[in-house]
Amino acid sequence: MNIEKTNNWKLMKSFLKKRRKDPWANPSYVLYFLIVIVLVGTFGVLKDIIEMQWCWFCGFDDIKVKNFSFNVTNISLSLVTASVIDLIFITKKTVRGESAETDELRIESIKKSIRIFGLGSLIVTFVIWIIVNNFIAENIIKIILSIICLLFSYFIWWISSVRNKILHDRFNPFNTLGKERTNNSGPENPNGGREEGATLSGNITDFKVD
Repeated sequence: MNIEKTNNWKLMKSFLKKRRKDPWANPSYVLYFLIVIVLVGTFGVLKDIIEMQWCWFCGFDDIKVKNFSFNVTNISLSLVTASVIDLIFITKKTVRGESAETDELRIESIKKSIRIFGLGSLIVTFVIWIIVNNFIAENIIKIILSIICLLFSYFIWWISSVRNKILHDRFNPFNTLGKERTNNSGPENPNGGREEGATLSGNITDFKVD
């Protein structure tokens, strides 16, 4: 039992690590994250950031901090809510391990853990939203928690959207052109090459020409 639990923890770690590292190999995924999710997604709070008097020892304007924290936590909650769907309804059967010995590990045994992780991420974000906007009066703490919540939502989106095929560059011309060329090539000639266009084959023993 303890060995199984240990393996599940390792598998969960491999799953999260793989989803954290794999997207860096896809420029379209990284660019979409930086341009759409980070830049466009937080465009609404840029005004609050610019107008806020960033002086940790001079004090902050309560109204500006309140607006900033509310907008940032709202964006974080919306982003996490939309992202955890892939974790909650995960369908992939395997995850590639860190070495050949742990390659293609099945994740059937940790599907519940992944779903709980997705739900837990949503609950944590919602709790932070409630605490920041209703219970914390200290401006510095509100700002720090809001930023942490936003960074956490970015992380959840990053690992949740990995399986989105639209955001991946996976076209391999050799998988299509190579096969087509191989199928259309003719038989080998005496010199070891292939005769182009000689694709007609069959038994013509009884073939007669009048």
